[in-house]
Amino acid sequence: MSYTQSQTIGLLVAVALSSGLSVIGSSLIIWQASKKLDRPYHRLLIWISSLDIVTSLRYIVTFPMPRGKPGPACDADGFLYVISVAGPLYSASLAIYFLLAVRFSVSERKFQQRYEGPLVILPLLYVFVVAIFGLVTEVYSPNVSGGPGCFPNEYPANCVSLEDVDCLRGQDADKYILFTAIPIVLSWIVVLAANVVIYLSFRKLSKKSQRYVTMQDAADSDGRLKQIAIQSFLYVGCFLMTYILFAISWVLMIQGTHDLTDDTFYPLQVIQYIMMASQGTFNFCIYTYPRYRRW
Repeated sequence: MSYTQSQTIGLLVAVALSSGLSVIGSSLIIWQASKKLDRPYHRLLIWISSLDIVTSLRYIVTFPMPRGKPGPACDADGFLYVISVAGPLYSASLAIYFLLAVRFSVSERKFQQRYEGPLVILPLLYVFVVAIFGLVTEVYSPNVSGGPGCFPNEYPANCVSLEDVDCLRGQDADKYILFTAIPIVLSWIVVLAANVVIYLSFRKLSKKSQRYVTMQDAADSDGRLKQIAIQSFLYVGCFLMTYILFAISWVLMIQGTHDLTDDTFYPLQVIQYIMMASQGTFNFCIYTYPRYRRW
C-alpha cells in the first residue's frame, strides 16, 4: 500500500527541513576548510561536503516532484540518487586517511602524493559512470512503494514477476542495483575494519608513549593520536547512524512483509530519510567538535 497524502506531505516537509540544515552545515564546512587547503583532511571534507550539498538539494528539488510514470524529472532524481552513493565511498576514503595516519604514520605530504588522488577521483568517477549507464539503459522509475523519489526499478511495478504485464523499462534493474549496493557494503566493511585497527593501534601506541623520555613528549603524542582517533570514531558513528536505518528499511521492503503506512514502518521511513538528508549537519558538528571541546 502506498503512502497516504498526509503521510507523503509529512515526509517531504521533514526531509526538506533536514536537507536545508544539511546544506547550511556543509556550506560552513567548505567555508572553514577552504582556509586550510594545505591539509589533506580539510580537502577531503570539502569533497564530502560538496557531495552532501548535492544529495541534500536532491531531497529538496527533485525528490518531492509528483510523478506517476518515468520522465525527465524521474531520470534526474534517479541520476542524483546514484551520485549520492559516492557518500559512503568518501566515508571509506576518510577512514583510510585516518588509518594511514594512525596505524602506518603516513605523513600528509606522502598521503597527498600517493593516496589522495585515487581516494577522491575513483569514487566520483565510479558513480558518474554508473549513473550515466542508468540513464542510457533507462532503469530509473518511480518508487515501487508508491512513495516519493525515483530509483532503479522495473516499470510498471512488478512487471518482471507478472506474466501478463510487459516491462516498459527497468527489467534488469535488479542487476543494476548491485552496482549501487556493492559499493555501500564495501564501504561499511572498510569503515568498520579501519576503525577497529585505529582503536587497536591507538591503544598500542598509548602504551609505548609511556616509555618516552619526558612527560611532555608523551602528552603531545597521546594528544595528537587521541584527537585523530576521536574524529575517526565520530565520523564512523555518523556513518552508521545514517545508513543503518537505510539498510534495515531496505531489507524489510525486500521481504515485502510490512505495509508502508503502518504505525511501525512509516516512522522508520521518516527517520531514515531525515538521517540520510542530515549528513551535512552531522559532519559539521564533528568537524567543529575539536574547537568547541577546548572551550
